[in-house]
Amino acid sequence: MDSDAQVVQRVLEGDRDAFAILVHRYSQAVFGVIGRRVPREAVEPVAQEVLISAFRSLGLYEPALPFQHWLLRIARRRC
Repeated sequence: MDSDAQVVQRVLEGDRDAFAILVHRYSQAVFGVIGRRVPREAVEPVAQEVLISAFRSLGLYEPALPFQHWLLRIARRRC
């Protein structure tokens, strides 16, 4: 299994489908963070915004730091 940093690198090198691996790994955590901060009906649209934002910002991710922390920071800020 590839590490998060390896998956991010694959995405940055053009394998956009690899982002689905990260979504699969962390969507439950993203939905959990968002679900505690926004009304129930807004959870899914906000989660989509978070994942799109993360995808577009992958070049800013610092591989020395845990990917989950970086992603959940985006989720908290989006809320």
